[in-house]
Amino acid sequence: MDAIRHLFRKRATLRPEQTRNRVAERKPTHCFIRITVQRAYDLPLREAQTELECIVKARFQGHDVSTSVFKGNSPSWNSHLVLPVQPPNQDWNPENLQKISDYLILDIFDTKIWEKSDGRSDKRKEERIWLGCVKIPFFTILTYSLDRLDGHFELEYDARPIGYVAHHPRKHDHKAAAAPIRSPLGALQFCVSLDPPLQPPPSSQGPVKERLDDAVLDARVLAWIKECKAPMHCSHRVYDALARCMKRDWVLATRYVSPCIPPPDAFDPNANIDVQMHQLCRFVSLIPFFEDRELEESKEGEVPTVWCTSKEFVVDMGAGDWEEHATLLCNFFLHLKVDAFLLFGTGDRSCPMLFCCVD
Repeated sequence: MDAIRHLFRKRATLRPEQTRNRVAERKPTHCFIRITVQRAYDLPLREAQTELECIVKARFQGHDVSTSVFKGNSPSWNSHLVLPVQPPNQDWNPENLQKISDYLILDIFDTKIWEKSDGRSDKRKEERIWLGCVKIPFFTILTYSLDRLDGHFELEYDARPIGYVAHHPRKHDHKAAAAPIRSPLGALQFCVSLDPPLQPPPSSQGPVKERLDDAVLDARVLAWIKECKAPMHCSHRVYDALARCMKRDWVLATRYVSPCIPPPDAFDPNANIDVQMHQLCRFVSLIPFFEDRELEESKEGEVPTVWCTSKEFVVDMGAGDWEEHATLLCNFFLHLKVDAFLLFGTGDRSCPMLFCCVD
């Protein structure tokens, strides 16, 4: 049987097979982030019509490692990168691992080699032009510790580099047509896993009983959650009608959604509704982002998910995470008589997020 398995073993390396981690290490002494960089889509092209020569550089906690150079406008590296993980004070407890606020950053560079000879010596210079990056918080990687984080992620960049133009795929471009997503900013396909797997953070759902002082209201919330999970395709979803306020008490989440008057300088009241909505989106995006796990931890060591009111978000703290940004934008839209609502889901970094949607 061993000879038969060896005969039919996988030989192709174009789509490397990843080993899925199943059991978390109980007492780890070390850990590595393993990254498989596969390919990129819709990267900006050189105005000189020459091919790109791209590399991907992975950075985490002061360490970095790069792929080899791939020539072509649709680079396909299929490279394996490894980076070490260093918890605070070398403490590998699950509570301490959640304190790691570092991001895994994947940068894409276009490389250019300049060679010059003055008769006495040859000079060689390598120039790297940054085309964009993908940032993954370690908390997201830790959440998927028993599996792997895999997908296509849109690139982030402040401005298109000089000498490059946006990629516009042609109809006969079969490689571009096969891309899973179309993005004007470009996208990178890769997968990330932890070796050995670490203990993932506990579910934020927690116990659903006896969280409110009002027994009748608490029973109604429990009945609503049971009703939502009754369909077969909804049994695995997370439903909740309560949220923690700044005092760590459980309150109804609906109390945070209410029309809120925007600041006078945040939008033009004489403009049409579409312009006003875009102006308010920009205003909310300028408020700093601050995650809940950076707040003071609870006595049990868990990272609480705290909701702030619009006043606490803008006036008192001046920063917040997904809940505060989405709720404030929803309240602004409700003031404009726009049918807005909040939607819980998963973002493009595979972490729980809250979206503000309009009908």
